[in-house]
Amino acid sequence: MLRLSAIGDTCHAAAILRALQKAWPTTRFSWIIGKLEARLMSAILPGVEFITFEKRAMTRELLRLRGVLKERRFDLLLDLQLSIRASLVSTFVSSPTKLGFDRARARELQWLFTNRQVAPAASQHVLDSFLGFVRACGIDPGAPAWDITLPSDALDYAARLIPDGRATSAPAPATRRAIGRRGGMPRWQITPSGITACGWSLPAVAARRSGAWGR
Repeated sequence: MLRLSAIGDTCHAAAILRALQKAWPTTRFSWIIGKLEARLMSAILPGVEFITFEKRAMTRELLRLRGVLKERRFDLLLDLQLSIRASLVSTFVSSPTKLGFDRARARELQWLFTNRQVAPAASQHVLDSFLGFVRACGIDPGAPAWDITLPSDALDYAARLIPDGRATSAPAPATRRAIGRRGGMPRWQITPSGITACGWSLPAVAARRSGAWGR
């Protein structure tokens, strides 16, 4: 499977991988993924081989990855990313079947790098678009499985961060605010005062964006 980034999209891709693991329990799975994203996915997807790619050093990493994959052979490549960078990576994967998005959705010339396409669809959420890859494999994905077993060190960290066990919200400060309406659908802004008014605790959250830290 090929999906380099970002964190949110790799979480959606994890659900796809779990559906395939359930349908093909004896299959060995490898995931070409960004180095940062692999830190999270490797903790929640035991038994999967993660082949990392450092996106900030593209030329060097392309040369390195070519050597890593040179002698490898795969039965199927699921190309879940629409980017020239990912498509270049896909050329190093030796597989008779390279499954990508349908022509209408295959932005950045992805269709030139694949030889099979998922069924066409429009206006889909990222998760739903990924489920099309599972269906293209002849599998009914069913409902995504999110019963993820967290490592003990992650649970210990959460217990230290939230010692009283109260329901807690941790909004990401780097995300855009959703205010007003868009496309006829209401968009809501969640404020700290609104969270605490519901009886939830609100830990301090920091995120780095464009070189600056926000809390």
